[in-house]
Amino acid sequence: MWLIALDAALLFAFIAERTLFLWSAGTRLNRRHQELYHLYSADLQAHHQSCERIGTQHALVGLAEHPEITRYFALIRALIAIAPLLGLLGTVGGIIATFDDLLRGAPVASMGSGISVALLTTQLGMGVAIPGLIAERLLVRRADRIAHVHDLAAANAQKGVPYEA
Repeated sequence: MWLIALDAALLFAFIAERTLFLWSAGTRLNRRHQELYHLYSADLQAHHQSCERIGTQHALVGLAEHPEITRYFALIRALIAIAPLLGLLGTVGGIIATFDDLLRGAPVASMGSGISVALLTTQLGMGVAIPGLIAERLLVRRADRIAHVHDLAAANAQKGVPYEA
């Protein structure tokens, strides 16, 4: 059971870190796009540079941010997948303990502890995996939304449309 607790602690620590990062990343990217637009719109007027160059700079901002936005997602998915497997491992251990009690001729009342361990570890594994899966999906949606806003800003910059958050 302590392995499930360790898995849960790591999982929710990474989820918390990604949540804090992603909720601040949107603001940070908006600020960068606004700065780029104002910088390059002045260049555009002064030096007659193309709008495509501005769009390319916006795209480069997003490419630089993408690895940071999706950081730890694979680890979070792995920790989610491990939780039910650790629960199953505890279930097998509890069933083995129950059969050991049967082989030793222990009274039926003492077999309840093995079955209890089996059911509890299964429940804990699922109790970690299900909320983790929901949180991971919400984080992926937030990361996709940030990427979409960034792509839209880059496309608009190539057309010469001012950036708006």
